[in-house]
Amino acid sequence: LMEPGLVEFFGQKKSLNFRKLMDEQKIVFCRIPKSYLEERGVQILGAFIMMKLKVEATRRKKRGKPVLIIADEYHNFIKGIDVDTTFGESRKFGTHYIVTSQTRSQLGDNADVIAGNVSHIVAFRMAAVDAEIIMQNFGDEKSDFRKLVKIPNFQFRALTMSDTDPISTDRVFLLEEPPMYGDEVPARKAMAWATENTGADKELVAKQIREQLA
Repeated sequence: LMEPGLVEFFGQKKSLNFRKLMDEQKIVFCRIPKSYLEERGVQILGAFIMMKLKVEATRRKKRGKPVLIIADEYHNFIKGIDVDTTFGESRKFGTHYIVTSQTRSQLGDNADVIAGNVSHIVAFRMAAVDAEIIMQNFGDEKSDFRKLVKIPNFQFRALTMSDTDPISTDRVFLLEEPPMYGDEVPARKAMAWATENTGADKELVAKQIREQLA
């Protein structure tokens, strides 16, 4: 049987129509907590969702309606994914990606593929070795290299393309003051509602799987 956390997802009676959601430009949040699923479960579920989005994007009929796919901690979801094709062919299917990672090294062999296929890189803070490698794709001016290292909190620099020339922006300030974190009660209530109204009973799903395998 599948591991806890995965069986609740794959055992749902009603599935999401990703292609329809894309064509209607709906907003979908996928929460994949490592604290519950652990690393292997996160990799399996995250990679499945990313692959599903990629496949359904190729089948879209309304490609004129752009779809933005945002994947935080993207390095957790690339096991078994053809990253080169995903980024290299996404534009013709009307899909655009924003992916984040803490360091370039977390992306492994896919780092060069991703850096070579994206037009814009936003760096909040970057290790010197990562900045040096990134700058090789955008130019090796030392002033630009230094701008990517030791950026203060809540500030970033962007490496972007202007026509065919790479440029580095000045520092951008996200906030004038450090954020005041709010009450988490509404978010917890929303998650509780989702669990109660959309979750499948684990034992029932396990029973159904055993019956199908019998």
